[in-house]
Amino acid sequence: MAVRESPEIASVIRRLGEAWAARDYETYSHQISTSPHFRGIGTDADEFWASADAFLRIRRVQSEELTAQDWARSEATVDRIDAFEDGNVGWAVT
Repeated sequence: MAVRESPEIASVIRRLGEAWAARDYETYSHQISTSPHFRGIGTDADEFWASADAFLRIRRVQSEELTAQDWARSEATVDRIDAFEDGNVGWAVT
């Protein structure tokens, strides 16, 4: 197999962003892989999650703790999604 761009993965990332911006945690959580190989990487050096459960627990807390002003700041527009796949492995960077 060869690495190729993945419009499907880009679409999932886009839906994640839309669900988060809409404060729709239910939809957001359903977009996250339940694979034991899931890894989440945040924007802070200490933000790394080795499971979907751990990632979703912190995202749930974040979604509940954000004030309206914080939420507006968290809705950064994603201008670029680089999404790829190689066989049954896929990844994206925004």
